[in-house]
Amino acid sequence: MRKRRQVLLLLFGLGLQILSCVKEPILTVSVDRDMFGFAGGSGKLTLSANNEWYISSSEPWLTMADKQGAAAENATTRFTVAANDTPEQRTATITVTSATLTQVITITQEQHDRISVEGPQTVGPQENTIVFSVSTNTTYAIDIAEGSSWITHVDSKALDQHYESFSITANDSYGDRSGRIVFRTPGGEVAVAEFLQSQNDAAFLEGQADYTFDYHAGNLTISAKSNVGCSAHIIQGGEWIHALDTKALIDYAFSFSLDENPTFEDRTGIIRLETTGGDAVDEVTVLQTKNTEPYLTVQTDEIQMEPQEGVIDIAISSNAGIKLLPPDVDWLEASLEEAYPSTMTTEETVLHIEVKENLGYQPRQTTLVLQTLEGGLKTHVHVKQDNYEGLLHFCYWHYSISAIAPLIGSSDDVFGIIDWGDSNVERYSPGLKHSYTPNGDTPFRVVIRVTDADEVTFPSIGGISELDFWEL
Repeated sequence: MRKRRQVLLLLFGLGLQILSCVKEPILTVSVDRDMFGFAGGSGKLTLSANNEWYISSSEPWLTMADKQGAAAENATTRFTVAANDTPEQRTATITVTSATLTQVITITQEQHDRISVEGPQTVGPQENTIVFSVSTNTTYAIDIAEGSSWITHVDSKALDQHYESFSITANDSYGDRSGRIVFRTPGGEVAVAEFLQSQNDAAFLEGQADYTFDYHAGNLTISAKSNVGCSAHIIQGGEWIHALDTKALIDYAFSFSLDENPTFEDRTGIIRLETTGGDAVDEVTVLQTKNTEPYLTVQTDEIQMEPQEGVIDIAISSNAGIKLLPPDVDWLEASLEEAYPSTMTTEETVLHIEVKENLGYQPRQTTLVLQTLEGGLKTHVHVKQDNYEGLLHFCYWHYSISAIAPLIGSSDDVFGIIDWGDSNVERYSPGLKHSYTPNGDTPFRVVIRVTDADEVTFPSIGGISELDFWEL
């Protein structure tokens, strides 16, 4: 019995010894930071556990360097927080377990502050108000970085605080100007509104606006300044004022030539300056005084005529009476349609010219002279007339009291004259007959000149003593 008690006591003591060897679980966890900015970063986790430990993350943007480990005291591992590109704050949890113990740590990451602005990129030169729409998930400050002298922030009473208004003063300068407004969040995020205010388009004369010239021809230069381009247009006097191309280095120096004033009256021209956009900005008045000298012009001073007879009229302009000096040739007749007297005003008339057919061997020419009745001003008109080419010229001596013209053959119409040798000349035609007054024993020398002749046939050679041919 005593021995049995001893055995029981021994078993009881062994159980106590076994129970005293089972460890109570221990787990402590801490992190060096639980708040991160939107850019993210990394942190350190420290733990103590007397059993194996396991770590997990609730979000993919928070990752652990180690996910498990053996029992240790003050063991460390790192975790990484990715950048937050969203406009919202977010959280993730780190769960650590060891044996029957669990600890959870919450990590918070700030949102990514966003700000953007939309508004006009250009405004006109006049005074105005512009509004920018601001999109953001935080507060912001406004800084007029460029143009603060002419841009003013206007307080808005609208319920939607993300519309910002600014007053813009008129641009009185002659150049564009830039505005730059910066919207900045507390976290340093910025949105920039840049816009351009256009220039005040203008052009203006640099010199005088009225010019006076005498009746002589001359030149005029008008100087102007513009910031948008400038052009000049002759709106009155375009028949005697002419724009000239200029290579001058001066900006917008417009050159014009003035015709001589042939009239006995003053005349006025107007030149308008316009911007490139077509806005009229200034006008220049040009006054040219009346002519005080005789004036005489002709439409052309040289006339070329064909061999055939012909007529031509030439316009003449003068401010004095004119006369035509008689021509010195018999193959040309000329006359004035109206030889008006001096009226001291510009008049026009016509010089009428008639020329006879040139049947000679050479071209011919003469000069007509026109002269004013006052002042003796003269002008000349040269008249030239061609001769026929390829003339067939032949002659024969005829003794009879009558003659028949030979037959001249040609593929074209034959054209020419026949001189019967007794001062009678007429246009040639086949079979033409002529009667002579007896002249004793002296023969008549018959001369024929024709064009385009192929052959000559004499109906009869009676009375013909000699025949000569030559071609011109």
